[in-house]
Amino acid sequence: METNSTNKILSIINGKGFKEKKFSKLFDYYKQNNIDFIISTYKNHIAEIIQESGRYEGFIVIGGDGTIHEAVNSNNHTNQWIVFLPGGTVNCIANFFKMKLSVSFIHKLLQANRTVSFDLLKARFYTSENVYSKYILGFITIGHLTNMTVLSEKLKWMPKFMRYPSAAFLNFFSLQKFNINYNSDSEKKSYKTCTSIIINNCSAEFFSTLRKSEYNDGKFEYLIENHSIFSQILSIYSRFIHVFGKSKWETNNNKLNIEFDKPLPIMADGEIFQNIIKLELQIIPSIQRVKLPL
Repeated sequence: METNSTNKILSIINGKGFKEKKFSKLFDYYKQNNIDFIISTYKNHIAEIIQESGRYEGFIVIGGDGTIHEAVNSNNHTNQWIVFLPGGTVNCIANFFKMKLSVSFIHKLLQANRTVSFDLLKARFYTSENVYSKYILGFITIGHLTNMTVLSEKLKWMPKFMRYPSAAFLNFFSLQKFNINYNSDSEKKSYKTCTSIIINNCSAEFFSTLRKSEYNDGKFEYLIENHSIFSQILSIYSRFIHVFGKSKWETNNNKLNIEFDKPLPIMADGEIFQNIIKLELQIIPSIQRVKLPL
């Protein structure tokens, strides 16, 4: 990335597992079309790059859900657009919107010049020592799915195609229950025991019980479940779970507050936040500019 560049677009590539040969055609396209590019080399590097790149009109971000999360939390939502392309271990968000990592796709996308505004969930995380906020574009999980992801991180010695199935299998036999107090626009404060919470703004395509939630509908949906091992497996992996009436989704167009009886890890857009004792959520309508294919 040239510090004195006058180009209007910057592409940021997650450097984890980066292989220059794989991107040689893409780099040639960037050079021919006056697009700057840079490769991130450490955690939070993407945030630093974007915060120091205020002159750009938009960013082409290549990486997984965690990379997109970092970009969304760093750019100027209303003045700068982003494109998110799959290039990570988990690419739920990019795949949901049928984004592809190819020169022809990027060319068509930029030529079409279709920019839309996404809702974001503003999440306020509380630990016993700290309070901080993050913007969530896609989805949040608490309980079973988060624990599965945390376990998969301990299995990095396995090949990728084995890691997540193995973590999923092992996690079913250590299903953990937790208690919450929660309240929303439509419900007074309630106490529940649960094994899993899924909060969906948009995009979580791999979890078959999730209904489609549009990116700009001004609302989000959440599912609070308390299952046995067998019913938890059905809830997450059966495409026909609605036949059994197991899932009860709630929609919300403003706020949701959840307090936990013990510190828990929470996964938001692929990032893990540890030791959370309280979560406050609020929908921010049509704030993030994103380029999507026609």
